[in-house]
Amino acid sequence: MKDQIGILVVANQEMEEEYQAMKKENRSMKKDYQSMKEENKVFKKESSTLKAQKEEAEEYTESLATQVKNLSLENQVMKVQINTRKQMIEQAQSELGTGTSSDLFCGAARMIGV
Repeated sequence: MKDQIGILVVANQEMEEEYQAMKKENRSMKKDYQSMKEENKVFKKESSTLKAQKEEAEEYTESLATQVKNLSLENQVMKVQINTRKQMIEQAQSELGTGTSSDLFCGAARMIGV
């Protein structure tokens, strides 16, 4: 009987040690879980910030594309105006024949409407 009690006492001590080890492991796992929850919050904030930055970058890109199109159209208009003025100057030069540069300038100015 004493042997059985001794065996039970030893088994009880082993179970108590195992229980304490499991409690310690459980505390450690709870800490890890809390750390992961905090990391998850940070990641969610970063994710929403990155999404907002992405949307802002897309809007900016669209704005730049519109500006490029507008500048291209302005460039085409200016080219037409330059070519028109060149043609007017050439026409004025041919109408005036040979004259002083002042005569050419005045003739060209009259043709342009200045």
